[in-house]
Amino acid sequence: TGEAVPRFDLKDAAALAELPVIAHVAPQATGSYPVVAGNANTSSQVAGSTADYLAVQNWPLALGRNFEPGEEQAGAAVCILGQTVRDKLFGSSDPLGETVRLRGLACQVIGVLTARGAGSFGQDQDDLVLIPIKTLHRRLKGDTEVSSISVALLKSVSSEAGIRSVQGLMRERREIEIGEADDFSVTDMK
Repeated sequence: TGEAVPRFDLKDAAALAELPVIAHVAPQATGSYPVVAGNANTSSQVAGSTADYLAVQNWPLALGRNFEPGEEQAGAAVCILGQTVRDKLFGSSDPLGETVRLRGLACQVIGVLTARGAGSFGQDQDDLVLIPIKTLHRRLKGDTEVSSISVALLKSVSSEAGIRSVQGLMRERREIEIGEADDFSVTDMK
């Protein structure tokens, strides 16, 4: 009987942010939810993360603004829409300041991401609603699990050195003994 692998949490992301090789850290949790605005509705991927998500993913905004620190801390009901969601719910009209409902949660639209198109597995990357991770945890999921943590290294740091640093810290935090295999994986997005 294999023990369940412990999930990441926000403390792991905070610890990674302290590493001297790291420029940005974005913890993520996701779920698929109905998204409604007025009479229009769709079902989309809802990702909870932090303002650093845009920097880590190198994903600029087309309209509006990013999350503010106070909104992240408070788990505010604000959201940034991917272009597909914007098109389905608002067409070409300006969604900034409008309200979308994610299940029972009414969110104010503060931004729209630039269009990305299909990802490497053919999924529509723009079919996304981004909200603060604490909002997702408290208002939609009811847990504090983090499914993945994305990091961006400082430009002066090699991928190899960055990965070693991240692995070392996570092994320490997860109390993995020398000689034991990692219970997590680190992927280089290059």
